[in-house]
Amino acid sequence: MESPPGLDPGHRWRCGACGNLTRFDVESTERVRRFWHLDLSGGGTVDAEERLEVSVGPVTCRWCGAADAIEVVSAPGSMAPSTASGDGVTSGDGVTSGDGVASADGVTSSDGAATAR
Repeated sequence: MESPPGLDPGHRWRCGACGNLTRFDVESTERVRRFWHLDLSGGGTVDAEERLEVSVGPVTCRWCGAADAIEVVSAPGSMAPSTASGDGVTSGDGVTSGDGVASADGVTSSDGAATAR
């Protein structure tokens, strides 16, 4: 299973406002390299795809519409530590993690440093 853009494997989003764990609107810009396998008529399928660059914008809860209460937490069964402290402050379009300092795109690492995704 593929992880959504900007979300590391073993983690998931959680809406602190309503508790939603499964439905989010994620705005992202991606630069990818695709290997296309074309048939003689011009139709084709993608055989391989590589993400070269990902920039994540606002993450919004699909259930309640909150954009300022989204946290990054460990997924069940993963060995990844939770990056949401619960005491953080987010930007209006951001995701809180670690010490609660959000980057310009709202995604931070567990130490508060902005990540380039």
